[in-house]
Parts: sequence; structure tokens; C-alpha cells
Amino acid sequence: MNHYKRSKVARRHLLVLALLLAAFVIPHTLPAETPKAELCVSDLCDGDSIRDVLNRNLHKQVQVVLRSGVELTGTVNKVSGSLVQLTNLTHRNFFDAVVDFKEIGAVVMRVRTTRPK
Repeated sequence: MNHYKRSKVARRHLLVLALLLAAFVIPHTLPAETPKAELCVSDLCDGDSIRDVLNRNLHKQVQVVLRSGVELTGTVNKVSGSLVQLTNLTHRNFFDAVVDFKEIGAVVMRVRTTRPK
């Protein structure tokens, strides 16, 4: 092999090596894919459950409407497992309530402090 052919082969090998190196190095230097932003409207995001809404309203006053139609208004004190504890129940002095998530039909909470104009 003459000198010209050897240098041409060496350049090809060098090019292949550079491409392989780039294929392994570049993906690791790019920033990780950012998670898609959730669509949230008025304290409610896609995929939220009753538990998520109650957790965001921890230590705030909410009204829980049960599937039976009974309404309980109180402060969300604790959310755990499948239960929520409401304290300081309105019109029921000295009482708290523990409610199963399966029995909750709706959660009513304050989201604005002023009226929209």
C-alpha cells in the first residue's frame, strides 16, 4: 500500500471513531427531558384525586359533600391512607369527623379572596 492509500484509510478510521465517540458522548451531555407542565385550573390539575385536593388544602377550611348528601364543613387536619380528618366542624362544637375518600362526592373550598371585576 502506498502512502496515499494508507492516509485515506487512516482518515476513514478516524472519522468512524469520531462518529462513534460523538454518538456516545453527546446524548449524555444534553439536558434531561423536562417534564410536561400539568394543566392546572383553579387549584385543580389533570389527574388529581380527592386526596390530592385535600392535601393541597391541609389546615384550611373546606366543605366535604358526601355521596349521601350530608355536608361537613371543617378544617382539613390530616390526610392519610383512605381517610381525611376534619376538625372544628361548623355547627358541631367539640366534634371532629373522619371520612373515607370513597364516601366523598365533592370538596368545596375557597380559591379566591376577591370577586373578579
